[in-house]
Amino acid sequence: MNTSGIYQIQSIIKPERIYIGSATELNKRKFSHYSKLRKNIHCNIKLQRHYNKYGESDLIFTILITCEKEELIEKEQFFIDIYKPYFNIAKYANSPMLGLKHSEESKKKMSISGKNAMHTYWIGKHFTIEHRQKLIIKLKERKRNKMSEECKIKIGNKNRGKIRTLETKHKMSIKKQLYHPQKGKIGILSKLSKPIDQLDLNNVFISNWESINQCSLCINIPKSNIIMCLKGIIKQTHGFKFKYK
Repeated sequence: MNTSGIYQIQSIIKPERIYIGSATELNKRKFSHYSKLRKNIHCNIKLQRHYNKYGESDLIFTILITCEKEELIEKEQFFIDIYKPYFNIAKYANSPMLGLKHSEESKKKMSISGKNAMHTYWIGKHFTIEHRQKLIIKLKERKRNKMSEECKIKIGNKNRGKIRTLETKHKMSIKKQLYHPQKGKIGILSKLSKPIDQLDLNNVFISNWESINQCSLCINIPKSNIIMCLKGIIKQTHGFKFKYK
């Protein structure tokens, strides 16, 4: 089974849900998919949610066709166009083939293309605190640029002359920024944020967090996983349980 080819992962309960992929070693790719799904760390969130809800026995791994390594992308795209798979996030087959060496010029072109691509998928990625801060600053700058001068003047006139108590100022500062003793500024707290408790698998209390966002940033767990725990879709993630305070 250690041959290159195209495979599919299909649901039994919902057979219209299919994932199409290609691999130079099909046996290793199958093991990789199921291993990540069991650990709840699969990069494909749609496939992971389905696995968490219906279980491993519902997903069947099948080889569609075997082919040479050089034909993988072409064949994979053919099956994606035919089946229009539900689980595939990217609709174009562009995964690099293992063992294929690119020239320095090709690497530079691929790098530029990746940076300028509009369809970049960040699911499962863990950003550093510095990178998050840069993203927050960029978003703030975009909002300021979109706001017209007339709108800025109206907002300024409305807030000018307001007298706030020390207690109000303190509450506003807490809602505006989140701080971590070692990491410093880590994000923005929404007015709708709810405190949550972090527990171990034996329901022993570990820590309390002001919001899902703060918890996700500090312990480096995807926010979507924490939300699924809170909603009861999954029982635990990364060895922890979560519930609203």
